[in-house]
Amino acid sequence: MTVNQLTYFTVTGQWYDVESPNTSGSSNQPQFLVVSAFVEFTPRLAPGDMEYITNLDLGVALTPPSGLSATGSTSGGSFAAGTYFWVVTAVDANGETTKSNEVQAVLTGSTSSVALSWNGVDGATGYNVYRGTTTTNENKLITTVTTTSYTDTGTAGTTATLPTTNTAERSANTSLVLAPILARIYNGELQTINQAGTPNIQLVANSSVLGLSSLIYDVSFTNVVYASANQVLKNFAFTALTTAGTVDLSDPTLTRLQYNLTGYTQ
Repeated sequence: MTVNQLTYFTVTGQWYDVESPNTSGSSNQPQFLVVSAFVEFTPRLAPGDMEYITNLDLGVALTPPSGLSATGSTSGGSFAAGTYFWVVTAVDANGETTKSNEVQAVLTGSTSSVALSWNGVDGATGYNVYRGTTTTNENKLITTVTTTSYTDTGTAGTTATLPTTNTAERSANTSLVLAPILARIYNGELQTINQAGTPNIQLVANSSVLGLSSLIYDVSFTNVVYASANQVLKNFAFTALTTAGTVDLSDPTLTRLQYNLTGYTQ
């Protein structure tokens, strides 16, 4: 899954064994090899190391512009006589908000213009100005500006459709610490702490937003209680996925790397 531009992958694991049938015709019964254990996933980075991310989507929607007003003038433009309507939207690197309040102006003559102004939106990089000739039907994109005012002189504009959903979200340059994640094994199954039956451990993937050449997770097992005397769990490491997906720690085909918490990589 992807949250605020960071991609996560799922880690699962099931430590079971299947015993031979006791009698002919009976079914094999899965038996868990590990009763319980703590499992820690530690990204192989220097302690306190932070990854710097540019323009991280913070997941907080920008508010649509408010306070739009229109003041007509009989000069400075080329509007034909009639009634006109305007709305504005805010834009940023992630998208565009829904529309502001609607304003109108009744113009006369053939040289009219209209001065528009509105309240600024925190986080916006610009504003789209829309116009129409009927209410709630502003179907012409007139311009995009970086200020909170614009004088419409009657420019034809381009046909456009106002957004119905808000896709503009705040973003910022920020730093991210990849902290260790603690999980558990309970009755043979990897689970989140205090969430029995939910094998949905999520680790940060090495997507392009991190800017790392590689990302390795060291996996350690502590306080292990086995169902038998056989020691089946050993610490190891694996390479993080670069996209959403699933890593099964108990999969015998998983490429296991040497466990080494001090083998920092960048």
